[in-house]
Amino acid sequence: DQFRYGLRTLSADSSGVKLDAGSFDEIPFLTNDVNIFVDLDQRMGEFRANGDATLIELPYNLYETRLDQITWDMDKKSVALSQGKILPENDVDIGIDSLRTNAPTYLSVHPQQDSLNFVAPEAIYDYGTRMLHASGVPFIEVADAFVFPYEKELDIGYRATMSLLNDAKVLANQVNRQYLIYDAAIAVNGARDYSGVGYYDYLDAFGNAYQLFFDKIWVDTSILSLATGNVAEDASFMLSPYFDFQGEVKLSADAPFLSFDGGARLVHSCDIGKSWLRFTDVIDPADIRIPIPEQMQNTAMNKIFSGSMITRDSTHIYSTFLSGRKDYFDANITTASGELIYDPEREDYIISTPEKLADQSWPGSYLRLETERCRIYGEGPINLNLDFGSVKMVSAGNASHRIAEGEFDTHLLLGIDFFFSPEALYVMGAEIDSLPQLNPVDLTSPHYQLAMKDLLGREMAIELERQLGLTGTYEEIPPKWKHTIFFNDLILKWNQNSRSFRYKGMVGIGNIGDIQVNKKVEAYIELVERGSGDLFDIYLRADEKTWYYIAYTPGGLQVLSSNQIFNGIVFDLKAADRRLKGRVGQAQYVYSLAARRRLDLFINRFLEFEE
Repeated sequence: DQFRYGLRTLSADSSGVKLDAGSFDEIPFLTNDVNIFVDLDQRMGEFRANGDATLIELPYNLYETRLDQITWDMDKKSVALSQGKILPENDVDIGIDSLRTNAPTYLSVHPQQDSLNFVAPEAIYDYGTRMLHASGVPFIEVADAFVFPYEKELDIGYRATMSLLNDAKVLANQVNRQYLIYDAAIAVNGARDYSGVGYYDYLDAFGNAYQLFFDKIWVDTSILSLATGNVAEDASFMLSPYFDFQGEVKLSADAPFLSFDGGARLVHSCDIGKSWLRFTDVIDPADIRIPIPEQMQNTAMNKIFSGSMITRDSTHIYSTFLSGRKDYFDANITTASGELIYDPEREDYIISTPEKLADQSWPGSYLRLETERCRIYGEGPINLNLDFGSVKMVSAGNASHRIAEGEFDTHLLLGIDFFFSPEALYVMGAEIDSLPQLNPVDLTSPHYQLAMKDLLGREMAIELERQLGLTGTYEEIPPKWKHTIFFNDLILKWNQNSRSFRYKGMVGIGNIGDIQVNKKVEAYIELVERGSGDLFDIYLRADEKTWYYIAYTPGGLQVLSSNQIFNGIVFDLKAADRRLKGRVGQAQYVYSLAARRRLDLFINRFLEFEE
């Protein structure tokens, strides 16, 4: 190479350049094949690449770049680096208009940084401090994310160490670009690794923004950006206007939604208590569905409940909905599990299975808190929590508890099974079925068909609907419905004065033993829980001359009828034939005729407490 010397200038058409501050062992800056011009009076130097660009090496910083313009400031001990020519290989476009640029790439040659790089239209290299200051940096591609330096500036120090990027932004991932973390402090450690902290705005379905602070942002071994943060109970953070949240929030850049691990609390003013429901799940803000296990817990790991409950001493019925029960021995009458959603049109919280939430005619438990009128409504199996010893009951239907009014009622299909004379049972069924004036039960009503699915299963219920549509009756009574007495349209109401389930009115009888009845009769019914043993009284009045009375007290069943043939069959049976031998420890069971006085006492007592 030939140098040309002026009085205070130096130039060359092709030369290499090494700049040394004199205080470091390594040469901090070097390049080759540049046209140079140095002016000692101006204390400046201009170096231009002879080709489109020339290699610039920063050995101390373990970085290199290719560009065509270098300006040396002797007094500042710095060089300004830029690219004058527009080169196709320098085009940068990630689909964001404001970030499009054409600029040289700065590449880390550190062996543990996996070729980390960034583009910068301009940079200043201070060879005195040996720091590279880049400006105009639109972003840095790190792992699966884009990192945006504050004001597009960053510094590179010894052995490719990038300064902490304060007030930066992170967009993750590079494909879906849905998570924007802002006001972040980010340490870029390599092309596949960064870490830091930052803020993120969770947007609910109504556009409300709730700020999250991620106190840990990192990249896992699969090159996936992750972040976690905690929401305090008093942070007023909401998944939507209908769900408060406290706990941990997790971001996974490849997932469409955030994951929440903590507690959700409902927003309502009904007098049923509130608890933080413990859950872990991914939440779609546009379709919030919170998992509800059969056994729920609050964030303190204590059991919580949903549904109407009866106290152990039958003093009253109350309701819960993701809240605590009053006493350990209180039991659910209704409950549900599956998913919790909110229906904004009806202003209801609903718990059920995904299938039943999509189609309420699907069988299964269903529970609804109607916030406008503070009513708990349940569907599915109904457990009255009564123990009649050898007499068994099974029921399904719906139940309603009007919390403020203290009113509870159920609409059921209820089967009762007990040891009894087949001959007497046949007489009872045949007589009631033979009465032409009795109104039929509507076997097509939505209530009947839904409860039928809960008792029999969906497939069997559909088959029975088919038979009913073809012939107007069932070909035969399904085994699951062959109860001693099966009520297929029965209302029971809680009477707080008598502390019992009771009803006076028309009830539907589906079958009595093997006889299909499907007719309505007048009834007085009362089911009572007592500490000494539960009991029931059932008085069925088909007309003025036709009635049947069935009463249970611990140890036995008593019956009486206007039909003397029925009474005679029971009366003539030997005691041994009316007794059911129980297992060891089980109460005995025997059925017999009741005295007329017992029926009269029941009716008088019933009317005394009638509301």
